[in-house]
Amino acid sequence: MPAKKLQLVLEKTIKMTKNKNEFNPNPQNENNITKKLVLFNDEENSFDFVIDSLMKACDYSDSQAEQLTILAHYKGEVAIKEGNTNELLKIQNELQELGLNVKLN
Repeated sequence: MPAKKLQLVLEKTIKMTKNKNEFNPNPQNENNITKKLVLFNDEENSFDFVIDSLMKACDYSDSQAEQLTILAHYKGEVAIKEGNTNELLKIQNELQELGLNVKLN
């Protein structure tokens, strides 16, 4: 990126930060902090059930959900989603209602 264009982008970003406070690298609001939703392996739910649950709650494709399910099975746990607290709490509640063992970290 040419130096002049980079300078303009930086100036625009700084103005947005000062004027609208849109960009905050250290948010104080807990709901804006990036968290991980972790799925734990269990002996109660079938592979197909876990895959279907991840597809429904996380809007994952069949292959994405299958890969995460396999990782949880062999590693004992896997981070299935990253995001803000509010977003992940909704998914966590849905998966827990379905009987899956998930935790917000």
